[in-house]
Amino acid sequence: MAHPRREALRISREGVALLVDFEVPAGPRALALRQGHVDAAALARIATLRTELWLDGARAELQQRAVRGEGFDLPPQSTALLAVRVELHADWPPQSLWRRLFSRRSVELRDVDESGHVPVAAECAGCRVSDASSGVPDGPYVRGASTPLKVVVAW
Repeated sequence: MAHPRREALRISREGVALLVDFEVPAGPRALALRQGHVDAAALARIATLRTELWLDGARAELQQRAVRGEGFDLPPQSTALLAVRVELHADWPPQSLWRRLFSRRSVELRDVDESGHVPVAAECAGCRVSDASSGVPDGPYVRGASTPLKVVVAW
């Protein structure tokens, strides 16, 4: 069975975007959520409840940019799939001159739930991944990783 959540990191000089996809499969759980009047915003909060992003060793403030839901317009008696995509963003913390000279940044995504470690992919725009704690670094990408994931990028 596939994990109900998938995450993607998009790393750039401007900051880090985090996309969280969360699905509630068709069936009794989706029915219960609909009958409880759960909307896309509430499911987004559930999807990101344990999500932490650390930039250069400091916990980052995640800003929610967008939430898109699927299946929320169906009647309350529907058992169809519910899904949500949450787009989050964090700016890089200020960097000392010494660190800027070496142009390396670290990104750590921590997110473990009762279903296990969350699958994650990472993509670096205008940089390359020099190290990853899980998955396979492949130039600007990390493939086949799961949380917790720590990557080091170089510009």
